[in-house]
Amino acid sequence: MAMVANSSCDQDLMLHLSTFMRDNNPYAQAYKMMYEVGKDEADKAREEGRAPVEISMALITDRKNDQRRYNAPRSNEVAIVFQSGDGAPAFNRDFMVKSRSNQLERVSILHPGIDPMVYPLLFPYGEPGWTIDMYQHGNARKMTQLMYYSYFLAERPQFNPLFYAGKLSQQYIVDACCKIEANRLYYIEQHQKELRCESYTALHDYVANKAENLGLKVGKKVILPSSFAGSERNMTMHYQDAMAIIRKYGKPDLFITMTCNPKWKEISENLKDGQQPEFRPDLVAGVFNIKLNVLIHDITKKNILGVCIAHVYVIEFQKRGLPHAHILIILAAEDKPRSADLVDNLVSAEIPDRETHPRIYEAVMKHMIHGPCGDANKSCQCMADGKCTKEFPKAFNAETNPNVNGYPLYRRRDTIERHRVGKNDVHNGWVVPYNPLLLLKYNCHLNVEVCASIKSVKYLFKYVYKGHDCANVEIRQKDGSGALEHNEVKHYLDSRYVSAPEETWRIFAFSMHKQSHSVEKLPVHLPNEEILYFQEGEEEEAKERDRDDRLTPWFKLNQENENARQYLYP
Repeated sequence: MAMVANSSCDQDLMLHLSTFMRDNNPYAQAYKMMYEVGKDEADKAREEGRAPVEISMALITDRKNDQRRYNAPRSNEVAIVFQSGDGAPAFNRDFMVKSRSNQLERVSILHPGIDPMVYPLLFPYGEPGWTIDMYQHGNARKMTQLMYYSYFLAERPQFNPLFYAGKLSQQYIVDACCKIEANRLYYIEQHQKELRCESYTALHDYVANKAENLGLKVGKKVILPSSFAGSERNMTMHYQDAMAIIRKYGKPDLFITMTCNPKWKEISENLKDGQQPEFRPDLVAGVFNIKLNVLIHDITKKNILGVCIAHVYVIEFQKRGLPHAHILIILAAEDKPRSADLVDNLVSAEIPDRETHPRIYEAVMKHMIHGPCGDANKSCQCMADGKCTKEFPKAFNAETNPNVNGYPLYRRRDTIERHRVGKNDVHNGWVVPYNPLLLLKYNCHLNVEVCASIKSVKYLFKYVYKGHDCANVEIRQKDGSGALEHNEVKHYLDSRYVSAPEETWRIFAFSMHKQSHSVEKLPVHLPNEEILYFQEGEEEEAKERDRDDRLTPWFKLNQENENARQYLYP
């Protein structure tokens, strides 16, 4: 209670918690010992005349970086920021305790005591967390970390402290998911370090001259970074798959962005007393996943926007506290929006009449008005060099122009009437394009855009497959007087940024990416240059095995189909 940050806390409640922890938590004495050690170190530094060094961390916004990834946080949330080459979290943590021999020892993230030690309020009796020897109830199958944490996040009639811990819940969730991903990658690294790959020709030469190459290793190690969701190779793989679909079915016709609405009744009606949506990322992620699946079903099965022949969607989590999805739709030839009338039937960029369409009017004013930015709000996230990067407000247009440099100019008539949003007046130039039917049904920010030409494909796919969220982190140090040392060399860390909604989505194993068609990869290679995989020491067996060559059989199958077609239809 002597700390300034706790001055507003209830003293009786803090005393009750302290007494409870001391009497019931097996780690309470260890915490007291660590506190005393820290106090002794501070007293020793003070006696030696050494002032404590204050370190602060700041997220730097730089417009030179890709703003789809290096965007500033837009909500007050708990997130984990860590440095990694491919976005993979580190397996080891610098969580240390003082042992009985008075030595500092690092605690593994696999230790059952790490959760109750880090989160005593969530585990007041010191209940052990996940262990590598934990089994499912009534089953001989081992329980994985993902299964354990998803079980812990499930809604049950019993009291669950995780649903009432606020920002502590957010911290627990992001910490848990980072441990899950780190443990998975560590397993892959440890169990595939002997797996190697090499071309058939090189392997044949190695086996033929084994005596001369004694002591040398052939091939390079094989790891599976493309299986790690969010890594660069993973995004590249999905991008190539999506481009294969484009080559088969043509350019996308619609680009749809759906953002979660925290005020959906399915969320608000299931909040506990005193809870806010941002403190229930499990509820937000679950409801958004259901709504997204219904939207995809409406588009691809009910064909409410036209007959859909192919689609791709990706889930994205920017620093704004809510999930959203980017969806690309390819329509059948007869439903493609090639004319102005067809575009107007699918997309509207105007404020509807409040008398004749009151529900759509309310939804547009609540979800589909950009900003306002510019002179009305120069600190808006979209502003750069005094201008809106999204080019709002848009110019008025009496009619829709289906194709202007690859993008349509939607009808935005100047009706003279102005509408009040907050403290600002807005008009049709501030409207984000939408589909009235979808907006009315889903009651959230649901942007629908028409892809006018093939020129837009590259931009669309770059936007969809942008990679994991990042942050430029600056480490700042204060001098003895408390002032920041601006003259010192600043330390910038290019880091991955993960928030609670994203990690909850991963813990529940919801899909981060989906496409309507599976793609078979046919590696192109010269004769005898196909890649073979083998365990170290099994080079000769690998050379003699049937080679896994999917390209040659594909050519043979197509040739057989062509021969059959010519035979049947000469």
